[in-house]
Amino acid sequence: KAVNEIKIRLDEGTSQQEGKHETINRVEKILMKNDFSFSFIGMMSEKIKKNISLDDLDNFNYVLKKVREWIRELIYILPDKTPLTTPRIFILVGPTGVGKTTTIAKLAAINALGIQTKPLSVRIITIDNYRIGARKQIETYGEIMSVPVVSAENFDQLRKYIALYSEDVDLVLIDTIGKSPHDYKKLAEMKELLDACGTTSEFHLAISAITKVSDIFEIMQQFESFKYSSVVVTKLDETCHAGNIISALYEARKPVSYITTGQNVPYDIKYATEELFLEHLGEFNTVK
Repeated sequence: KAVNEIKIRLDEGTSQQEGKHETINRVEKILMKNDFSFSFIGMMSEKIKKNISLDDLDNFNYVLKKVREWIRELIYILPDKTPLTTPRIFILVGPTGVGKTTTIAKLAAINALGIQTKPLSVRIITIDNYRIGARKQIETYGEIMSVPVVSAENFDQLRKYIALYSEDVDLVLIDTIGKSPHDYKKLAEMKELLDACGTTSEFHLAISAITKVSDIFEIMQQFESFKYSSVVVTKLDETCHAGNIISALYEARKPVSYITTGQNVPYDIKYATEELFLEHLGEFNTVK
């Protein structure tokens, strides 16, 4: 009996799949090709069924255009804001290899040189004293941009620098050590050290756009203890299929603040927009 019930259910599932409109099948394949999560694809399929008439379903370009609009609406951009406190303390955390140090240099440049805003007084603090060449790399960037760079090795040193900059600095950028999201002990130790920055500091999580969606979910979950206010998406230029990051950000209800699109300091960083993500969605950009 049990075997027969399973067979009936499988047959029902097959007939439902076969009965699905060809346009929905095509849209699902495009979403899959763009690395959207299965749950996101399922949600879009249901949205098509509920919001698009049978007559309009025959117009594939119309449906694809609507899906693109819905995707756009689901991308949450962190509103640009004037710092409520001085200095604004911006801490960038994340796993190894996502480009945190280069991103910190880009943020320092656009703010100190006034590329996107009026010129600000900027300082960089690095707590990455372990990775070979990390300190030298950020110091070199600092020299080029005339932005002072200091290194803090413990809680007291970090607190001392934060206090030193509390009067006459607009923005303090903190470059952290790359950590595996599986290394709970090291993440906790880094969190304790960064508590020296005070309660007004902002945490932002750097995630590479070329990370597979299941890993993005895990990274966001494991760094949740930092209470990060936004995600900084790096390496968007290295993919043509941004569905993974769009899916994860939507499902975790996390906003995105900045996007990096290359190695060039200071130019390859932009304040996030929905269009920047949509440009990396393959077939969607062929729809007029």
